[in-house]
Amino acid sequence: MDENGNNETSEHDRRLAITLTGTALEMWDAHIETLKETDRLLGPAIKLNDMVVAAAMPLDRVFKFLAHPLYLLGQMLGGPIHLLFRLIITPFFGVVLLSASLWSGYRLARPLLMVIAPVFVMLSLWMITLFPEQPGIKEAKTDLCKLWPLSRRRLDWIRERRGFY
Repeated sequence: MDENGNNETSEHDRRLAITLTGTALEMWDAHIETLKETDRLLGPAIKLNDMVVAAAMPLDRVFKFLAHPLYLLGQMLGGPIHLLFRLIITPFFGVVLLSASLWSGYRLARPLLMVIAPVFVMLSLWMITLFPEQPGIKEAKTDLCKLWPLSRRRLDWIRERRGFY
């Protein structure tokens, strides 16, 4: 709740719900190190995702270039085209978040998730760049893709400590 009694969180607060700085980031890093001690596949999965993100980024400029006509189309047609864009990207981004959730709960599925999820991380990063979206939402989705397989844990961890919903 803000000083005016509104329940809405500001754009800055929503951005902080994904991006950590200072002490919160240090606490998160310590939490990851603790998780790595108990999960032998977590470190390799994080490194694999970092490699996929690094491989996807050079083509990011191509998708930014292709996004300009889609942005203009969205400005001309308004709401219906944005709904179409969201319907296209949601399954890809959903697989990223679902696989991050499954990572926590299903140890036996982790090797399979390490094969499937990075492909969807790469596709999601490109689609997030391609389709018009509010900058804060676009950054949050991009950050969650870059955090795989800890995307869901990051959201839960922040929710527990900061009260963001």
